Amino acid sequence: MTDEKAEASSEELSIDALVEQLTKERDEFKDIALRVQAEFENYRKRSATQLVDESDRNAGRIVESLLSALDACEAATATDARTRCTGVL
Repeated sequence: MTDEKAEASSEELSIDALVEQLTKERDEFKDIALRVQAEFENYRKRSATQLVDESDRNAGRIVESLLSALDACEAATATDARTRCTGVL
């Protein structure tokens, strides 16, 4: 009976050690998963910010290119208005 008790006790120790090892591995994998999740969230936010910044820069370039055309239209409208006024007088 002592051999059976010793064997049972040894078996319980190995099961406890296995449970402890598996718990440690689980915790390590959980930590890795949380880090990857945080990195992906940071990447997503950074990508969204970069997209908005690039869109703003492109809109600014379009506005700059249209400013000269707008200035020309305003000058033509002002000239046309002056011409109409002098033609009437």
